Amino acid sequence: LPISSPVCVILDLGCTRSMGSRWAVEALAQAAYPLGIWCEFLPTYAVFPFANSPKSVVKEKCRIWFPTYPQCQTDVDICEQGNLPILWPLPQIRMLRLTIEPTPEAVYLTCGAFGYKRKPALMATSQHVVLELAHLKLCPSNDHEPPWTSEACYNLSHTVLGS
Repeated sequence: LPISSPVCVILDLGCTRSMGSRWAVEALAQAAYPLGIWCEFLPTYAVFPFANSPKSVVKEKCRIWFPTYPQCQTDVDICEQGNLPILWPLPQIRMLRLTIEPTPEAVYLTCGAFGYKRKPALMATSQHVVLELAHLKLCPSNDHEPPWTSEACYNLSHTVLGS
């Protein structure tokens, strides 16, 4: 499943938590630093059941800090098994207020945090929609708070996932 850059993630509407194989997360961490995105590796514990394989126990996550003002972050659980690219789940898609508009010609993305307005999406060779994290420009806002405040922007995963 080649994608254009290690800072790209696959949009996955069936996923509830962001996850990726160690090779994908470490490649993102290495490629992200020159872009002003920094990563820290932290302990965690989660068990992921997969449809056609045994459960995966996750003991480490990568916290990704974005160079926005105010700063925002999100977590990606690291799976030791397999060759999984980083999956960007529905809760994070919702937090970003990312609109996905599929048409016969292209899939268009609209998202204020990325500065996208009907931007044709990058597509993996598998035809999955790809999002380039390096394009994140602003923190997503929360409908209950003024836009771009630190409380609204602090953590892409915290508000939705409670992590």
